[in-house]
Amino acid sequence: MWGSLFFLALISFVVSSIITLPHILAHLAHFNKPEFQNNICKILILVLFISLSNLTNTLSFEILRFTFMLISSLYTCYIVYCFLELVIKYTGSESKLLINLEMKDQVKYPWPLYHIFGSFRPSYNFFNIVKVGLYQFMIVNSAYLFFANFLSFSTIYEFLGISAIFALVCFSLLYNIVEDLIETFNAPVKFICIIGVVILPALQKSVFGMLNSEISKSIEVILLSVEMIAFSMLNRYAFNYEELQDDLSPILQPIKNSIVQNIKYLFTSESKKSSLI
Repeated sequence: MWGSLFFLALISFVVSSIITLPHILAHLAHFNKPEFQNNICKILILVLFISLSNLTNTLSFEILRFTFMLISSLYTCYIVYCFLELVIKYTGSESKLLINLEMKDQVKYPWPLYHIFGSFRPSYNFFNIVKVGLYQFMIVNSAYLFFANFLSFSTIYEFLGISAIFALVCFSLLYNIVEDLIETFNAPVKFICIIGVVILPALQKSVFGMLNSEISKSIEVILLSVEMIAFSMLNRYAFNYEELQDDLSPILQPIKNSIVQNIKYLFTSESKKSSLI
């Protein structure tokens, strides 16, 4: 069985790479709005990390499996931060976002909470609660692998599942409060993609981890293999570089004609990026 799962996960990784890598290169070749595309390119890479981690989960080398699971979990946490930063930049800045929130009247809670709590008025404090909800997931998702030394597997995965559900609610709340501010950036599909590659794998890991059987592990590998291909395809629509090509001001022209220079910019610290423009 695990031999078949290995080939399925390998196919998933190869297909996801074939779809994702040209998409990233297209962004780097048309690096017209680096303040957006810097985070977008990092988000697109996540599919490959998860696919590779899923592939190593079909192998019998425990150290290799743990290493790639840890790398994938840490990078997933980083992508939560990158996506939150991207949303803020889409709105202009965090101060502009907070001003807009204070001016809003009422915003609906996401389904099904709307039927219980109705609507609410967003504020500075509410936005901080949403950020805390996302940050707690970053902490739990990066640390749960080490909890095995102190807690039972069942407790670990229950904790991860609760954390992921809370983060899902926070992502939904974030979408509801910024929907009208970033509607020109294809916001619904972007949120679907980020939930699909960040929250969905964590929820599946929680459920199948609590079951802790060979069949549940096999189902998890199969689901992730299919999902990563699907989301790599959906990412091409959600994070299309063409939506960032219109109405460029002189300061937002491509940083360099060289893709290599744009890759260097992608992994340069914020304090040094101005020297590359």
